[in-house]
Amino acid sequence: MNINPPIKIRAKVNFAVNNKFLNFTDALELSLIKLKLKIVTRRWYSDDEFYLAASTSKEEVTPGDKNDSGISLKLYDTPEGIEVVFYSINSVTPGLGSKMVDACMKVLIKYKDRLYKVGGIPIIRVHHDWSGGFWEKMQSKYTEFNWNLT
Repeated sequence: MNINPPIKIRAKVNFAVNNKFLNFTDALELSLIKLKLKIVTRRWYSDDEFYLAASTSKEEVTPGDKNDSGISLKLYDTPEGIEVVFYSINSVTPGLGSKMVDACMKVLIKYKDRLYKVGGIPIIRVHHDWSGGFWEKMQSKYTEFNWNLT
């Protein structure tokens, strides 16, 4: 009796969009895995919206979590390029927040030709800034990007 293992099928996505994001999202995932984070969510919400979350635990982390660290990003495919949103971040280990953002920024620098730009400068959005200064430090560190802190 031949029993084949179940086949994992990704969400139905426009292949052109999937192909456009493929190397970019894989590079983001690998950069976070190198920090010993687990990819806990990798989801296409639509043909043009991708969500990625990584954590020190097996679940997504919310800001203020006292036990685990993690980061999540949303990527939107627009006619002008890929829009990047740092959706949430939490770090219970000093310095890990910076390491998570640095890992993502290395990838964004490598793929910045694909990013959404205004006036030729790639835009990085931060969903909510609860940090009390963390994102301003990232903004001063990565000046080649235009930061939209909300």
